[in-house]
Amino acid sequence: MTHGDYYRGNVRCVDGRIVALFDWDDACYWTLENELAWSLWELTQADDAATLDVDRARRFLDVYAAAGGPVSFGSLDFIVPFIRDDLRTEIREAAAMAEAGLAVDHAYVNRARSAFAALADVSLEWGSDSGFIVPSQ
Repeated sequence: MTHGDYYRGNVRCVDGRIVALFDWDDACYWTLENELAWSLWELTQADDAATLDVDRARRFLDVYAAAGGPVSFGSLDFIVPFIRDDLRTEIREAAAMAEAGLAVDHAYVNRARSAFAALADVSLEWGSDSGFIVPSQ
């Protein structure tokens, strides 16, 4: 089982350590790779653009690896496609909700569409001597 909805509002930290996770509504059976990819996306988005913040992503993955996170890395090629797949799912779900006459957060959906497009050119790589490298876009 995975949490499925890591983002800043669902994680409480004290003294740099996670002490609580909230909002378990999206908990499900999901691969750890997918959970890592979506967590990376939610916690390292750029504040002013619908893409990854390169420095945050680098720090996140470095800390994750140093802490012995359960996903092992031979390649990070899976991360961005998993993020894009999850964004695609959210966009489709919003379209279905709108078609059913339910309320949709259009700003969120527009940001997801922009992110989906922006992430098409982003890749993550493992650097042999300096940890993770997130190439500039």
